[in-house]
Amino acid sequence: MSVTAPSQPLEVREHPLATWRTGMRTVVAVTVVAAGALQVGGDLLEPDTEGYAEKLAWVAGHQGTYTLSTILWFLSVPLLIGVAAVFIALGRVRSPKLAWTGGSLLILGMAALGVIQGVEAGIYVGAAGTDLGPDLAEQMFTALDSSAFAGVVFISMLGGSLGGMLVSVVSLWRSRTVPRWAPVLLAAFIVLDFVGAVPVVHTLLLLGLAGVAYGVVRSRPDAAH
Repeated sequence: MSVTAPSQPLEVREHPLATWRTGMRTVVAVTVVAAGALQVGGDLLEPDTEGYAEKLAWVAGHQGTYTLSTILWFLSVPLLIGVAAVFIALGRVRSPKLAWTGGSLLILGMAALGVIQGVEAGIYVGAAGTDLGPDLAEQMFTALDSSAFAGVVFISMLGGSLGGMLVSVVSLWRSRTVPRWAPVLLAAFIVLDFVGAVPVVHTLLLLGLAGVAYGVVRSRPDAAH
């Protein structure tokens, strides 16, 4: 009685990209890069402002630009949820717990981010069309700050985005499917984004995601192990 050996080593067959064909790799890479590019576009269109009055004045005077920026931010959210799914797929073989935990937190954080961006855009656009202006915007934001729902959404966004990205970064590092500098840039982005110390910080996100896309397109099972 003879036993036929598998045609590929176990490590190759278990590689997360072993069954990903060229078409799938291309779609995934484009999605990942587009998510980062939309974030950068939204970031570049909006200037840094301080306080409700300054932001509202800019929105009132640049409604077309603000609308375009809002659309870019809005479109980036579902793509970022797709990015979280890609992170899970890449990391689940070597670090299944980290991959699923990080990806799930990221999906929660991105869903909450979409809610926050929608509410904020509605308040600014609505307030800009009235005579009350900054006072109305401040009152609405103050009312939201005291809402239990707003608190849950904000905590979900903060914990999901920050915690999910950092856990996913560890998972990506261990996966050996992307260049080492990609998770480093993603970790730098999420930390600096919450610190708010770097202009156009989403450029780091775009570069990190470009590294992930490169890994998806170029990585081969036999080379990664």
